[in-house]
Amino acid sequence: MKLDIETLVDLYRDMVLIRAFEFGLEREFKKGNVPGMLHTGVGQEATQAALAAHLTATDAFFPDHRCHGINALAQEKYQGDGERIMAELFGRATGVCSGKGGSLHSANPKVGNFGDNAVEGSYMATVLGVALAYQMRGQPNVACCIIGDGTVGRGEFHESLNMAA
Repeated sequence: MKLDIETLVDLYRDMVLIRAFEFGLEREFKKGNVPGMLHTGVGQEATQAALAAHLTATDAFFPDHRCHGINALAQEKYQGDGERIMAELFGRATGVCSGKGGSLHSANPKVGNFGDNAVEGSYMATVLGVALAYQMRGQPNVACCIIGDGTVGRGEFHESLNMAA
């Protein structure tokens, strides 16, 4: 697939924005201003920017604990309030989960973000089920997850791939 220059510039802008977002978040976490745990997505900006650019509000994505960038981009793209992700990360009531989801558990199905959970990879069958539901209904939507090497070592990953095949 060949991308035009405008799309490439937009993707680059989003990658830079995600990187700045992550660095700022890490800085504030070290100061004690971000409650809970934090795992940044530095180095994973391209994947998040590309997915955010191509998913629709009726698609489903299941981000991992490092995906603050795609969460913010999707929130901004479909509801015009990406700052609600930052509010969520800072534990504010104006966050997408009223400040209770934090870095690890924020979700907003209205923008396609079905969130993460505490056990990496345990949502693989859920992603598969959503994709199957789309297919059975004849909907052109996609369901995707963003995972890392830790998830690839789990049984749920392999079982879901086997069933999807």
